[in-house]
Amino acid sequence: LKNPKAFIKNLMIFDKALEALNYKNKESLKICSDIMSLADQSYGEIYARGCGALGADVIAVFYHGGDSESLISRIQSLSDLIFIADVPGIV
Repeated sequence: LKNPKAFIKNLMIFDKALEALNYKNKESLKICSDIMSLADQSYGEIYARGCGALGADVIAVFYHGGDSESLISRIQSLSDLIFIADVPGIV
């Protein structure tokens, strides 16, 4: 991806529009917020968003730069229900 910051910014804009229409699952929003709160200078860009009906079922996490193994470990520590499929090169 040529511009990961722009990609994440556009995801944020799209998600804000869906949230304004009340098309976002409140529990997924909380999980996404928890994941994004893990961001610090060690991880670079991070954005989490709910996928599926009303943003439920699956949380996609996009990150660019930083220590991915440490980030994945911290995300998994949030819940036993989290399964990680790390796909390098998407962002």
